[in-house]
Amino acid sequence: ILHNNGQPVITAQYDKPLRNLGNIKSDSIIFLKACKNNLYGVVDMNNRTMLPFQYKNIEPTFLVNTIELTTDEGKQLYNMNKKQLALNLFYDKSSVSDRYLYLKRNGLETAVDCKHMQLLFPYKYNSILGLNDNEHFIVTTEGKTAVVNRQDKQLIPYGYDEIKVTNKPNLFIIKKENQYGIVNLKNELVYGMTPYHIEAYNDHIELTDISTWETIKKLDYNLK
Repeated sequence: ILHNNGQPVITAQYDKPLRNLGNIKSDSIIFLKACKNNLYGVVDMNNRTMLPFQYKNIEPTFLVNTIELTTDEGKQLYNMNKKQLALNLFYDKSSVSDRYLYLKRNGLETAVDCKHMQLLFPYKYNSILGLNDNEHFIVTTEGKTAVVNRQDKQLIPYGYDEIKVTNKPNLFIIKKENQYGIVNLKNELVYGMTPYHIEAYNDHIELTDISTWETIKKLDYNLK
């Protein structure tokens, strides 16, 4: 790294080019990803070691002040401001939405509240989908589907082949044995069962004959 006058700030000593770790809120420190002896660490602009050179990789994340550390055991999240792990668990892959961070490990998934860095579930679901109300999730395990809340309580229990959201938070389209229906969060059947395919749209719900794809009926969100 050079000053704009050409004088060195950090002389050539690392295996790979230094990279700025973005999304870190700090008024005084610039954190740089560095590689030495094929291991990664973090240094500042004064070449002081901020994280030791012991990681297989280090990457920025979409989370403020949080980077991803990779070791032989897996990946972990580390908070650069607090100088500690953001979560005390390993994962293999991650994805993020507006509200939740989804972590995958050995074919199982958990969800983390990004705002509070709160782990919501243990690794026990094959997939998790956070709903727009930020309170409920569609989860699957071993081919079974349910709806749970943030406390991991089942509101719509396992037993359906498929559960799909609608634009009304309290209504869910369910499928069982090639029959379709609509249930609420109390798992009460409020429409159906019917052999017609049910699909939700922005302002209505549509029933379709899947053999001809003919629209049989359109319902508003009051199911009228």
